Amino acid sequence: MNTGTSEMAIDDKSSLPRRIIPIAVLAGVLALAWAGGLFDYFSLSSLLIHRAELSKYVADHQFASLLAYVGTYAALVAISFPGASLLTIASGFLFGGFAGGVASVIGATIGATDLPDRALLLW
Repeated sequence: MNTGTSEMAIDDKSSLPRRIIPIAVLAGVLALAWAGGLFDYFSLSSLLIHRAELSKYVADHQFASLLAYVGTYAALVAISFPGASLLTIASGFLFGGFAGGVASVIGATIGATDLPDRALLLW
């Protein structure tokens, strides 16, 4: 019985880095985003300042804009970005209520389920 317990203790110690490293990577990405000023681009004031440019770009490239929005939303949800509600509002403003809402739900679902799972599978 002691042999099984000691093996379990060894497995627990070796799995500790496997648990800590993904959290450390997530914290590092969040810190780099913060230090690089990424959060300044995702603010209500930034949306209002760049309103005309964003609307024109979305009108010219609607499908590519939707894909970029879903990818950005998924990535920000995956790193637990605190301003995701602002992105949801922006999607309604840029793509209309229905298309923006669907894009937000798809991006949130991918970010909350798929990306973290894939990152953990790599470990």
